[in-house]
Amino acid sequence: MKKAIMTVATLTLMAGCGNGNEEEVNLIQSAEGFINQVVEGEYEAAVEKFDERTRESLPAEQLEIVWNELEDTYGTFVHYEYEETIQEQDLEILRFAGSFEEVETMLTVTFNEEEEIVGFLIQ
Repeated sequence: MKKAIMTVATLTLMAGCGNGNEEEVNLIQSAEGFINQVVEGEYEAAVEKFDERTRESLPAEQLEIVWNELEDTYGTFVHYEYEETIQEQDLEILRFAGSFEEVETMLTVTFNEEEEIVGFLIQ
């Protein structure tokens, strides 16, 4: 069910882009794929999208611990929706409004020029 909702959101976004930036759509899909992997507990696959430095500082085991602590504290992750992309220097910062059962949150996925994830922030 979660995948279906997220796929519909992606398709809606893509339809709304019309002649929009194909690179941005690809980054959004990549970020959504990453978030889906985290939500589904596919931590090893998720960190494959990291650059080497990020993978070393946040290995799959640590990502799993952090995510499980969030769900233990705030309940099951329910939903997310793309909000915006911010360009800052050589980075593309994608922000998604998300919610756990007990709290609203902002998920931020940051990509470098090679389209590798160099940051994942949950606020």
